[in-house]
Amino acid sequence: MVNKMAKRTLLTLMMAAVVTTFSFASCFAAASPVKGNEATSHKNVRSSVLVYDLNEKGAVLTKVWSKKVKSLKTATAPAYVTKDGKKYAVVAVKKNAFKGAKKLKTIKFKAKKALKVEKGAFKGLKTDKMTIKLNKKMPKKQSAKFKKALKKAGFKGTIK
Repeated sequence: MVNKMAKRTLLTLMMAAVVTTFSFASCFAAASPVKGNEATSHKNVRSSVLVYDLNEKGAVLTKVWSKKVKSLKTATAPAYVTKDGKKYAVVAVKKNAFKGAKKLKTIKFKAKKALKVEKGAFKGLKTDKMTIKLNKKMPKKQSAKFKKALKKAGFKGTIK
């Protein structure tokens, strides 16, 4: 009987020690890296005239920001957006991203990989007279994929 009770007490103490050690160690554990970026998100980060949302996957172009958005003629989307010393790759263009930029004629994308473009990204624009210039270093497969995504999103202009 004493032996059984000693075993139970010992087992209980061991379990408590394991749980305490585990929870104590997890307080100081380093965050696991997520492909070069932390798992934080920032909204409305501006780079020139374009506004981005940042997350663990990269930067998502959300809208055009300018005091003269209605008279803006060119916009350039960089390959990377930097926030607090961290680089976020531009990975997507959201719905209504170019809304309000009625006189926009040229958009330059500096990314070397195809971006995801949501349907309606060019809503309200006359895209048949617009030009999109891609990075010349973008591989052919990536540029074909990007062109397909642009057409699917409703872009009707020329893509160079």
